[in-house]
Amino acid sequence: MKKTKFDYREILGKTWKWSATDKKAWKYLTNSDHLKFPETISSMIPSHRTVIQAGGHCGLYPYQYASFFDTVYTYEPSIINYECLVENTKEISNIKIINKGLGNTSKLVSMNENRKNTGNHSINESESGSIEITTIDSQLLSEVDLIHLDLEGYEKFALEGAENTIKQCKPLIVLETNDCCLNYGYTLDDLTQYLNTLGYKSIMQWENDQAYAYCN
Repeated sequence: MKKTKFDYREILGKTWKWSATDKKAWKYLTNSDHLKFPETISSMIPSHRTVIQAGGHCGLYPYQYASFFDTVYTYEPSIINYECLVENTKEISNIKIINKGLGNTSKLVSMNENRKNTGNHSINESESGSIEITTIDSQLLSEVDLIHLDLEGYEKFALEGAENTIKQCKPLIVLETNDCCLNYGYTLDDLTQYLNTLGYKSIMQWENDQAYAYCN
């Protein structure tokens, strides 16, 4: 019998299309603390015009951000996650979905996929592939109040590709901060120092996530 690629799960009063092989991402994201993470972050900022969120995964975060922000830009390079993301947010008009990854330049890469944890897919720069990388700056946005990135170690490159936007808008920045960055040749200290050069300081931490605010 052919195995199904997707199944359907219930949370937040709705049915979610999800990768059938995934166990860990669902368990992590639907934990009560993580489930309310977008609301917690949104409460930290006075303006709620535009949020840039990545990776979009299967849509739990962008779905919730859409209740707080005028516009949600969400990026998801994985084809399977992207398909779920589109299905799960199709009724929400203020979510803009981009089937690309974020970095510091436009290029094509491949992706390391973790079937049991679809939140743990990561960019593979050593091989050319069909995954498109783009930059936040290429969107030419002028009213960004929040950048929230969970990119399995690729966060620093996405920030480098957002420097113009960050300098112009000075958004709150929320990042996953763990040892995944070592896979890309930099440390958490390097990330902190880079953010310091942009005038940002860490103001709050939740487990492996940190919020950084412009302080100059």
